[in-house]
Amino acid sequence: MNKLLWTIFGYLCLACPLQAGKLTGKITDAQGEGLPFATVYAKRTGEGATANEAGEYALTLPAGTHILVFQYVGYKVQTVQVEMTNENLLLDIPLESEQLTLPTVELVTIDNDPARTIIRKAQAKRKYYLKEEIKSYQTRAYIKSMQRLNKRPTAIMGQSIQVDTGVVYFSESLSEVSFKQPDKYFEKIISSKVSGKSQAFSFNQASGAWLNLYDNISGQEITERGIVSPIATNAFAYYRYRLEGAFYQDGQLINKIRLIPKRKSTPAYGGYIYIIEDTWRIHSAELVMRKGQMEFVDSASVYQVYAPVQGTDIWFPLTQKAYFEFNAFGFKGNGNVIFIYSPPVLEPAFPKKHFTQEVLTVEKESNKRDSAHWETIRPIPLTHLEVREYKFRDSIAIVKETKTYKDSTDRERNRFRVLNLFWRGYTYRRSFQKLTYAFDPLPAMLQYNTVEGVAVDFSPVVRKGFGEDNRKYFTISPYLRYGFANKRLQAKLELFYYFNPQKWQYISASGGQYIEQLGRQVLIRPFANTAYTLLNKQNFQKIYEKTFLQLAYGHRLLRGFRINASWEWNERREMQNNTDYSIIKFDNRAFTPNFPTNLETTQTFFNTHRAMILGVVLSLDLGEKYAVYPEYTYTVESKYPTIRLNYRKGLAWGGSAVDYDFMMLQVLDSWNFGMVGESEWEVEAGKFLSTRRIEFIDYRHFLGNQTLFGRNDIRQYFLLDYYLYSTRQTYLKAHFEHHFNGFLFNGIPLIKKLKWQEVLSMNFLHTPAVGQYWEFGIGVEHIFKVLRIDWVTAFQARRQASTGVRFGIGF
Repeated sequence: MNKLLWTIFGYLCLACPLQAGKLTGKITDAQGEGLPFATVYAKRTGEGATANEAGEYALTLPAGTHILVFQYVGYKVQTVQVEMTNENLLLDIPLESEQLTLPTVELVTIDNDPARTIIRKAQAKRKYYLKEEIKSYQTRAYIKSMQRLNKRPTAIMGQSIQVDTGVVYFSESLSEVSFKQPDKYFEKIISSKVSGKSQAFSFNQASGAWLNLYDNISGQEITERGIVSPIATNAFAYYRYRLEGAFYQDGQLINKIRLIPKRKSTPAYGGYIYIIEDTWRIHSAELVMRKGQMEFVDSASVYQVYAPVQGTDIWFPLTQKAYFEFNAFGFKGNGNVIFIYSPPVLEPAFPKKHFTQEVLTVEKESNKRDSAHWETIRPIPLTHLEVREYKFRDSIAIVKETKTYKDSTDRERNRFRVLNLFWRGYTYRRSFQKLTYAFDPLPAMLQYNTVEGVAVDFSPVVRKGFGEDNRKYFTISPYLRYGFANKRLQAKLELFYYFNPQKWQYISASGGQYIEQLGRQVLIRPFANTAYTLLNKQNFQKIYEKTFLQLAYGHRLLRGFRINASWEWNERREMQNNTDYSIIKFDNRAFTPNFPTNLETTQTFFNTHRAMILGVVLSLDLGEKYAVYPEYTYTVESKYPTIRLNYRKGLAWGGSAVDYDFMMLQVLDSWNFGMVGESEWEVEAGKFLSTRRIEFIDYRHFLGNQTLFGRNDIRQYFLLDYYLYSTRQTYLKAHFEHHFNGFLFNGIPLIKKLKWQEVLSMNFLHTPAVGQYWEFGIGVEHIFKVLRIDWVTAFQARRQASTGVRFGIGF
């Protein structure tokens, strides 16, 4: 009962503060220079605030006597008593540099430094402070983030860059955060503000803001591998330590320990960590990450402070400030994120079903808060620059939404440039109407194959957006295709309407007469087939013509449960080769017919026939967690593997010549192993339950590859023939990839400077005709930041079948 009463009292304190006044001032050094992001908190209430970049602070306190603690890393803590009324009070506080004392040691080396003993004791308490001391809590988290762009390229790969330099993102948010051991979490964003975008919602999230040094590894938001904590279980493998000295605060001895990464590329922090003697908990930290530890970020620094919870021996995060600089692809800039916790309510009585798969929700009215509301809740004063930024962005935001302004910017963006025809295509915008018209560049329209010869494939897309953020949309995609060798004109129309982002609902319809690759997926990309046909006299692509009508529907019925259904009627017609032209001639090589070779059947060709096909895919994610915004929902993470059940039925109705039943089960997931990297895997088993009438088109075809060009798709085999192993029988296949994220190369002096990363791959296939087929690959990715090379060997029937090299994208 006492706990319940205190919980209710805590909620009331959060929601209904007593008559209060505002304490403002400036925290400076002895010379009067402002100390940016210094902290202040009241001992009695636990309320805290952070100074802005100029050292200015503001703290709202209830009437009465308060003991205030002002602190800044590297300076003496100052405690001040103030009497607060409902009137505002001005209080400037100068801080003196901290005088550290060093222990008396006869000879201190890096191997016998007293810091090592302190770190070992902190390691012994790490798990207790992470998992056991605080069973549950509820608090509020304020986040302010700003990103500046100081330099930008005029274009990247021919695409014009429209972003202006200066402040590109400035946002504030206030969240109510609930947590219960071991891993139950819920965040509700109750206030959200984005400079210059009154209808937008902030991207700030408390769940990813705090860098928890009690975790063995943290910082995955800024580097793939994460950074090892200075008090991690294996920290001595990554750090050297030096005790810089100690000082007293409220009768407690605070040890200042310098963090020295063992190597420049080691995933470890530089800087300092402050550990409290006897309790061996973290008091505060100054952390630095340098170039080479992070992708696309030159440097980053994090300053964080803990504070005691009133009436307990527990310390809780108070504030954190992160600063970073980036320089990549011609973009250069910096940013900072400030994170401030309110005093927590410990072990609150949460209502039933408080914790669900919904881990984040954004209140619909959160972006409607006025300036008076923000003045009341903001625990850090805005700087003069930030005030000007809000005024400037908000004033021009109204202008930017007008038809006149949008039409003027569209005129510039819609300017036709001949180069774009050959590089990235052309997009015509009517922003006020939320309309875009786009088509691909000319090289993507031109294809070559042995059936059509030179083929022109023109496929413009018209997109109409709806709502504040255009997440609801409708697209119209007409396709026109002409083959000069077979003199056939093809045309189809695709309609797609995504009308409920909250439920991921869509409906689509398509129909016409068009060519399609044998199989129910694109086995070889047109560019690769064109290159190999013209330059290597190999026509891997096999196509047929179909006249069709298709309808599809998708819906997330329940959290973690989705359905996608389709119905299709088509008439299929075989096509023949009409040209044997290639640029490079090979006397001992001829093009193959437009029907492939297969181990299970010799009749891969077919007569003209009709087919009616029904398909249903059920997807289940038992542990899927969601973030829910007013207009849409997205998946944050999934605790368990995704399970997909796919059923396809060939219906012998209305003249359809097919009659079969196919079922497939897929299980896929990804695993994060911290410093060692992350793995991705997929297992699939399938069976044709009946094959009374089935064409080769309807077999289960696998994503093979007989070219040098790889795909960024785990389901693709590296060396598998496109059609040789296609089956209408029971099969089992599996794919596995592990990305080491530099774990091995970082230990090699010369290679680590290249920032290359290692990849291991494995693919497996079993069918009655094939037996066991294996592929094993070793790869290197992040070559020039974006390229990947794999060396692969294939085995069949326990014998080496083939070996090859594949080039692709990997970043």
